[in-house]
Amino acid sequence: PSVTSEPSTTPSVSPSVLPTASPSTSTQPSIAPTVSSQPSSSPTEGCKDDPQDWFTLSNGGVDCEWYEEDPEQRCQEYGDDMHIAFNCTAKEACCACGGGCNDD
Repeated sequence: PSVTSEPSTTPSVSPSVLPTASPSTSTQPSIAPTVSSQPSSSPTEGCKDDPQDWFTLSNGGVDCEWYEEDPEQRCQEYGDDMHIAFNCTAKEACCACGGGCNDD
């Protein structure tokens, strides 16, 4: 095979010996960080459910422990259910859903 600096007009039978283009470089990251509207899969250390005895009348009277079993699915689907007596939702009361309070 011959080496030329001009592109060919017909396909080659074998791959090129030399790279066809210079790689590009960048000082910037290729993917920007994203902010999730979903809670993390585990509660934050030092977080306490607040109020501690919170539960909801929907879904059979579940409490924050129920949300901890599958926080990604349950907090998204049911986390906005309001309990009238406590006047807050799982997303406000349960650490698993991004609520609760810190021990600080």
